[in-house]
Amino acid sequence: MDYAEESEWSRRHVVMFGLWRTLWHGDVPYRALLPRRLDNVLLACRALSVDHDLHQLLRMQRDMQVIGEICGVAAAEAAIQGITPAALPIAELRPLLAARGIAPRPPRRAADLPVAELLGKLAGEGDERGLAMWRLSRSAKAVDWPAFLAGTADPNARFCGAIAAALGGQAGPEVIAVLQEVLRSRQTEPVLGLKSPQRFVVAALALAEVGAPGIAEAIGAMLTLELPAPTLLLLLRALGKAGQPEGIGAIRRFLAETAQHDFPVALWGGDPAHPTAFRDAIVIRAVRSLAQLGDTSEAWRLDALVDHPMLLWRRHARRVKGGA
Repeated sequence: MDYAEESEWSRRHVVMFGLWRTLWHGDVPYRALLPRRLDNVLLACRALSVDHDLHQLLRMQRDMQVIGEICGVAAAEAAIQGITPAALPIAELRPLLAARGIAPRPPRRAADLPVAELLGKLAGEGDERGLAMWRLSRSAKAVDWPAFLAGTADPNARFCGAIAAALGGQAGPEVIAVLQEVLRSRQTEPVLGLKSPQRFVVAALALAEVGAPGIAEAIGAMLTLELPAPTLLLLLRALGKAGQPEGIGAIRRFLAETAQHDFPVALWGGDPAHPTAFRDAIVIRAVRSLAQLGDTSEAWRLDALVDHPMLLWRRHARRVKGGA
């Protein structure tokens, strides 16, 4: 629920491109299963060496079953040869795994298409559109965005193109104008993906990303309890990212006006009748964004969290307070 606090890759992937349901695959290097400075141990579990983002690709039961089988075969072969698992040649392990139906898939780059085809997919829906936005954001300099926006009447394609251009560092006047219109008119639908907020919120996030004039004031006006807590978290983060001094007053007002609010959220898989309080996450993010803007006056709000009984909150609060 708190994609504002995920990595930049995850936030863009889910919030800005709406690709939460896209299926990915990748290979795990054998060395990721071998601890350093510890012989004769293979990590047949989620403790293998992987970063936070890629962990999402191999954390399910079927993934663990495959990794366990790989470790079992490797351990057995190492024992047969009288060597450590780290000394087992990969060239000898691969055919053993292939015989059991475990083999690397051929590499394939998602949506690796010419720019013209990617632009044509912006008027579509679902994964193809999101993948096109992602690809275009990575090659935004290759696109004549003023010409594209001027020659495209489809509002969906214009909006998605503007998001891709902005996140690719190509936020010219035409791109800014499209995003500002979506923000000004408070367009809500269609959302880009399952966990992506309303369109005007995505537009605001993109405008904050490029530091568009007046965006801190506009986001400040959006900080009301009418929006769900995860969306407020995204907006508070955006104020820190925008780097505009108007964001300081907006965040401080928001904290004062919502001092008694718990920001209840029904977590995925949880009972909607018993929501979880999101307040601590809101407070930590607000203080963190203020610190980014050079204001540490609200850091005292973390005093009650640095010794929180939950390790995750405790670490996060201490990290933010140390930076503030």
